Amino acid sequence: MAALRTLLVYPNPYLHIDAAGRPCAIVPYETKHRNDVHSSKRFVGMALKVAAGDKATTSAQQDMQETSFEVLGDDPVTVEDTPYYAKCLRDGELIAADLKTSRRAGQMKFIEPGQALAAEKAKAQKALKDLAHEDHDDEIHAALAAHAFGPMKGSAKPAPSKAPEAK
Repeated sequence: MAALRTLLVYPNPYLHIDAAGRPCAIVPYETKHRNDVHSSKRFVGMALKVAAGDKATTSAQQDMQETSFEVLGDDPVTVEDTPYYAKCLRDGELIAADLKTSRRAGQMKFIEPGQALAAEKAKAQKALKDLAHEDHDDEIHAALAAHAFGPMKGSAKPAPSKAPEAK
């Protein structure tokens, strides 16, 4: 029986950040079967945290909650070497922890995981800071999406490359 090929990765929680600046990018474990509910609720190197919000007086607001994610430790995560995880590496959703994994992702140069994560964090914080003084959630979300996915085709208004100057 052939040995299982694996990749060593770290999560990149800064690929997406919410309007409050909290990292919220996750990569679900690859689901092997259509009804594999267990895998769809687990994330590579990340844990989902749900905290009950303030109890409001109206029934529509009683179920308010705050959802956040946290990185599960400092060690890299071992995943199977599959096209799904290779794509996650290429797309920046996961960070290669070693040279072999970096090569599998098609990266010409291996970047130490700490440096790669610091660069992703800085990019995300800059994208949020550039629009922090704006009062338009749609522009903030467009800029964050542009940071994560590049400019969106067919959008009515492109994400600003720089925050407008105050008058």
